[in-house]
Amino acid sequence: MTKNERTVEDNIVLESEAKSAILYEGNAFVKAGPGARKTELLAQKASYLFRSNRCPSPYNILAISFKTDSADNIKERVLQRVGKQDSERFISITFDAFAKLIVDRFYKTLPEKLRPTRDYEIALSEKSKNLFEELFHYSPRSYKLKEALEIDLDSIEDQYDKYRLFNYMVKGKEKSYLTFQMIVKLALFIVRHNKYVKQIIQSAFPFVFVDEFQDTTSLQYDFLCECFIRSSTIVTAVGDEKQQIMLWAGADRKIFLKFKKDFKAREFFLKENHRSAQKILKLQKLMYKKLDRKIDPQSVVSMNQRERRIVLLQTETPQKEAKIVGNEILKEIKNGISPSDIAVLVKQQPDLYTGVIQEYLSKKGIRVRIEADYTQTLSEPIIKIIIAIISAAVQDINGSDWEQLILELAQIFKVDLDNIKKETMLMQKFSWFIDNDLLPLIISVEKTDLNYYTDIIDSIINFLTLERIRSRYTQYINMKFLSEIKTLFIDQLISSALQVNESNFEKKWKTIIANYLGKNSIPVLTIHKSKGLEYNTVFFIGLEDSAFWNFEEETDADRKAFFVAISRAKEKLWFSFCRNRYIKGKLTSQTKTKIDEFYKLFENSGIVNYITD
Repeated sequence: MTKNERTVEDNIVLESEAKSAILYEGNAFVKAGPGARKTELLAQKASYLFRSNRCPSPYNILAISFKTDSADNIKERVLQRVGKQDSERFISITFDAFAKLIVDRFYKTLPEKLRPTRDYEIALSEKSKNLFEELFHYSPRSYKLKEALEIDLDSIEDQYDKYRLFNYMVKGKEKSYLTFQMIVKLALFIVRHNKYVKQIIQSAFPFVFVDEFQDTTSLQYDFLCECFIRSSTIVTAVGDEKQQIMLWAGADRKIFLKFKKDFKAREFFLKENHRSAQKILKLQKLMYKKLDRKIDPQSVVSMNQRERRIVLLQTETPQKEAKIVGNEILKEIKNGISPSDIAVLVKQQPDLYTGVIQEYLSKKGIRVRIEADYTQTLSEPIIKIIIAIISAAVQDINGSDWEQLILELAQIFKVDLDNIKKETMLMQKFSWFIDNDLLPLIISVEKTDLNYYTDIIDSIINFLTLERIRSRYTQYINMKFLSEIKTLFIDQLISSALQVNESNFEKKWKTIIANYLGKNSIPVLTIHKSKGLEYNTVFFIGLEDSAFWNFEEETDADRKAFFVAISRAKEKLWFSFCRNRYIKGKLTSQTKTKIDEFYKLFENSGIVNYITD
């Protein structure tokens, strides 16, 4: 082993192909299936680049993910390996956030007809629909709304009809309203037409990682190419064709072929699966022929040597389904499995398929929640720092989280942590706030009304100041958005405090925060929301034609969705078919003829246990 190779982390052992990818000094595509430790690979590659001085200060590594929690996860792993100083040079954000970063910083370089206002607002689907109605005087279908914004900004004169909505959203109101698709288009335009901006980006980021590469859209890929193709920047893309489940959102089917050709990238294949038990991996392998014929299923090796169990449950009614599933969940918890390590998955409409199960578990004192309801606040940076500050106040913060909090406070207050005097002053100011402003509010545990939580959150925001918050996090320039996030967060805190009967303020808040973070509840997720996650035990509810209603038209996409579902489980995997299910309040007969190939998969595997009630 050479001197350089010794800088590869060895506290978590990676397979030889992963180590080769870490040490490789050119553009690379890493094919990594479920449980292949791809996040660990990227974290170790970042550590290697920093510690071997291949990415010396002041240069940075840009890590692009598709979900905020994924971006945070890899950021945390890098912090643990290289410490706070180098981790500040690891910029881990989503594709949308990267594009927004460029638009926010360089929007003035855009021509007047494309230039948004500085305080532009993110237009989610409902707002975009309302603006469309204002302009065209009728309510559009979702595809029509999408089409109205699919324009080439370099040829807007030739697309007058399509450009009308784009122009109205950018220039037609007191402030601009931009969808994330529009933001990426504007960022692409900026980089394409300004060599100075492109040079700044390439100079700042000599290394780029792209996680979950299979979900990249054609527009995002064009943006990536415009920024880094034919430059000295080295790009490492990690993904898996078998898990390409975002085709409905525009993911490019041929993205891997394009990248390998355009970036002249070398391919690495990770063959180890460190997640799934033997039987669960065997079920995954049986799907390879229909998902990725280029991979020999026998080449994939399970590092989890336990056999464990796969079950198909078939019941007559949702009540019977809920009782059996609920009791099995209770048994898992009794055996020491954390509620947050037991997932209930559905293809779509979580309440429709799991409502009766949620009710059954609630009566047994088990917290259950639909994770999508918490996604927005959990991903907001202002909420993360509020949670960290409260955790520090009640002495419930670990070393790495404390270190991350101080780093963030230093960014907000613009304090150089290399200056001991200034760092000390920041710590004194923070401690004074905790002791004199925050704790007196927190310790009033007898108060449980809206004002109690509002006063606590407002005190933290006042300490940070709106001016500093908006300077650090540009998304909060829009005060309405910040207010909406705060209101939603307070409602969720109140919900998280329900049934928390604790007089000690520290214990009470530790439980409230744990509840809010989902540590004490069974998560209910759609397959798409479960992407990138893993659980000890997974219950897939509603393996029925009605859930996969478009299977005949979207066969490949639904197969990949099913593959993602079965690959979330580490130890136990349950599937449930209910012959009668409540649809729009009416008990409706269910079938499984369209998705019969999944049931034949179970039959042919010889490893699935059947329970019929």
